[in-house]
Amino acid sequence: MKIISFNVNGIRAIAGKSFIEDMKRLDPTIICLQETKATCTQVMETLSPLSGYTVYANEADRVLPQLSPARTTLLKCPSSFLFSC
Repeated sequence: MKIISFNVNGIRAIAGKSFIEDMKRLDPTIICLQETKATCTQVMETLSPLSGYTVYANEADRVLPQLSPARTTLLKCPSSFLFSC
């Protein structure tokens, strides 16, 4: 299992860089993003090229959510589970 936690300081800014390609190359199981400074809709649109992940995002309740910090977690859906007792 590979977990990446990243303070992005604005998700739209990193989208124009190599973030998506880097995440595809690293292929983490879980990606945790802090300080996305975006609405849930903007986060979903920005992260849409990362297929195979379930996105859990939240945004602040302020009038201008794009200026407030938010947290996003992406979980890669496993193809199977193994349980042992």
